[in-house]
Amino acid sequence: MFIHSPVKSDKKVKPNVRRKNKPGRHQKRNANFKKGPDLVFSPNKKNSIPQYGVKNGKKKSSEQHLKWSKIQPWKIIVGSIIIGLSGLLYLNHVFETQRLLKEVNHLKQNYTKTKRIYEDRKFTYDRMIGPAEIYSKAKKLGLINGGPADKVIIIKDK
Repeated sequence: MFIHSPVKSDKKVKPNVRRKNKPGRHQKRNANFKKGPDLVFSPNKKNSIPQYGVKNGKKKSSEQHLKWSKIQPWKIIVGSIIIGLSGLLYLNHVFETQRLLKEVNHLKQNYTKTKRIYEDRKFTYDRMIGPAEIYSKAKKLGLINGGPADKVIIIKDK
């Protein structure tokens, strides 16, 4: 194959010296690699569908037996035990959370009840020591209310 350039020059172009059957990178890994899929069309059937990996009506030996992934029984048993234990831990966590929620609600009710009792007692106490109560007790003892208009008495020492 010769490469021609549109630019005219006196130099002669060397031919391409690349080998045609040189294996590529992907072909080095697999020595049995063939270019393109093996397609076989059945001339006996109309509208035949190409079958991959079939030559002369026979399947390749590697595809005759399907190779299932090799999962050993002990791995399945260990996996199901782990899943079961994690399920039990989750259910235990859910029930423990529900129990704690009930306990929190009970404590909340006790707190609001105690707070109501405290506020009621505080209101009663404030009424007992409030100015109205003190004025009524002073009147019973015979004291006279000076009122805001009365003067303050200042006693001077000699």
